[in-house]
Amino acid sequence: MDFGRTYFLFTTLGFLLLMGFPYEPLKAQKSKEYSLLIHSGEIPEDFLAEKEKNALMTYGTRKSQERFMVRNAYHLRQLMASGNVLFGDTVSAYINKVANIILKNDPILRKELRFYATRSRHINAFSAPNGIIFVNIGLIANLENEAQLAFILCHEISHYTSKHPQKKYLESQYKEKKHHSGERLLSEQHYTPALEFEADSLGLERYLNSPYASSEAATACKIIKEYAKTATVKPEFYTTISPFYPDTTKIGYEFLHSESRLNPEEIISRKRKNKLLRQINNRGKKGELCIIPDEAFDFIQKTCRYESCMYAIEDQSYETAIYSATFWQSYYQTTDLFLEKIKTFGWYGLAKYGNAGKIWEIHDDYQEHLSGYGSFCYVTEQLIGFPLHRLALKNAMYIHKIKPSDPLLTKVEEELWKETGKYYISSIDIEGEIIMKYGISFDSLLSPHESTLPLTQIRFLIMEGFNNKMLLSQKITDKRIEKKYQQRLLNKGFNLGIDTIVVIEPIYQRIEPEDLDNSFVISTIMQNGLVQRIEEYSARLNLKSFLLYSAQLRASQINYFRRLSLLNQWFREKNNTKDIGIITFRQEELQKILRHYGTPYFVWMGGVHLLKQPSAGGFSLQDVIELPLNPTSKYETLYYTIVYDLSKEEYLIIYPKYVKTTDRADVFHSIIYDMLFQIRKK
Repeated sequence: MDFGRTYFLFTTLGFLLLMGFPYEPLKAQKSKEYSLLIHSGEIPEDFLAEKEKNALMTYGTRKSQERFMVRNAYHLRQLMASGNVLFGDTVSAYINKVANIILKNDPILRKELRFYATRSRHINAFSAPNGIIFVNIGLIANLENEAQLAFILCHEISHYTSKHPQKKYLESQYKEKKHHSGERLLSEQHYTPALEFEADSLGLERYLNSPYASSEAATACKIIKEYAKTATVKPEFYTTISPFYPDTTKIGYEFLHSESRLNPEEIISRKRKNKLLRQINNRGKKGELCIIPDEAFDFIQKTCRYESCMYAIEDQSYETAIYSATFWQSYYQTTDLFLEKIKTFGWYGLAKYGNAGKIWEIHDDYQEHLSGYGSFCYVTEQLIGFPLHRLALKNAMYIHKIKPSDPLLTKVEEELWKETGKYYISSIDIEGEIIMKYGISFDSLLSPHESTLPLTQIRFLIMEGFNNKMLLSQKITDKRIEKKYQQRLLNKGFNLGIDTIVVIEPIYQRIEPEDLDNSFVISTIMQNGLVQRIEEYSARLNLKSFLLYSAQLRASQINYFRRLSLLNQWFREKNNTKDIGIITFRQEELQKILRHYGTPYFVWMGGVHLLKQPSAGGFSLQDVIELPLNPTSKYETLYYTIVYDLSKEEYLIIYPKYVKTTDRADVFHSIIYDMLFQIRKK
């Protein structure tokens, strides 16, 4: 089942959910906390570079077969190394058990296929040409039973056995001269309705031979219920979301859009459902909703719902995270501290963006969402400013008091006190009395739910935030001056004096629209050369370098893979919020990595070569490495180095260097040596 996207969605071009139950105070001694899914066991062969398998095509020219295999291998390598594909976890194990049931009578095909859960809250499943089938956590979170999952797997198996990825690729080649390559690549992200209908029909034949209820095949095409986003919000909802929700906030809102209006994907979904119903007619059997005990599906479903809340935080979809966590607390009648932290962190993220004047970058338009979630977004919009900051601070103080030893909650509350000083303090008088804006007294922020932090520490944090604001106003305020300052720093050199670093997944990308498939081969060769040069130059400079590189993984190095996975996920989130300076949810896990290597300095470096500027409909360098780049020249290569101090949580170097020429190995190697030299030099 594609649900709008295929495996290509996860390539390197992207390198980089209570409803109205009475509020009841949490009790720390009785509360539990959910633990996120992690990779475990030995690393499967699919994740190891030397075990890559190429998909074969039985049609098309020899050249098109070779080009497809090269492209497929390159994309899959990046996906498997991203950390977004899970293995050895309970969800992937459950998916494989369901696959065993539907493929019981086809052992040969079962050996060809591998099934993995993917860390995404989006409702999607997709198949790769080499027999790997991925199921998003967000999809299972929205399923109703095991039978629906079984049909989705049958659908994806049909995509594989019918070689739909290959067909889609071959079809795109015929359009090569009519479309820009960027547009062509983007078009490959979607299967055509014809291929979806074919996968439905073939998948149904396999599904009807399984012990599952036939009726669920059609239902699976319309499973996108998203409970928390379609439920009606009662006024009590806002008391449940936070005991500090302002009573004066207007919560009434009439939706402008009709629920009867369907988008193109919903139209296709209905057509698929109706066609399946016609095929099932006169062939129906009662069947089972669950073959594996019901408790197993319920557990997996709950796990996926909790995980999706976390993924919303990582995506900076803070309103979705708050709304979802609150809904599931009501649904499961739980006081799980994990969901409380999700809500607190969601309010914290909204407050940080709001205080920085950038909330419209992450705020969801209430007019675009129906029912409960749209109403919640409308109410949130009424809070922007000090009410939103106060709500976030009160939540952080309250939950921190429930669990005072939690380092993440400590950091969040401290950061919000600094934000109070930075944005909501008018002045500090001679005796050190805090004068707040809007006539709000300082004491009102601490009563009746006082903080775990001592009053002296709170005053210190507020003063720190206030002083930082004053210092910033005295320093660089003009962007042009700031740019010149940064350029002078680049020219002079950084000279950090660091003796130990951790280099994370060095990357080389070649984006050549006229010969894109050959770009993948060149990228692999250049990337291997980059790794060798980093090792060679580090030794020459007496710079101790730990290299976390997926291509060097062995099956037994599960801890190595976990660290690389976490750092990749953190880096993507950090780069999305680096202008805001948000503490990441998994900060404590990162501190464990810091202690393991004995150094706080983590380095990302690599190069991107672009031949000719893509059109507006194509992809940009920002899609590749998530930096604010705007290439304009015909021939341009970007070399970049990012050094981050994990102990101080700050960037030491963000160094993009453009060279207006074709990529040359000697230039690349020279820049790598220079950056390593500046990291080492005192």
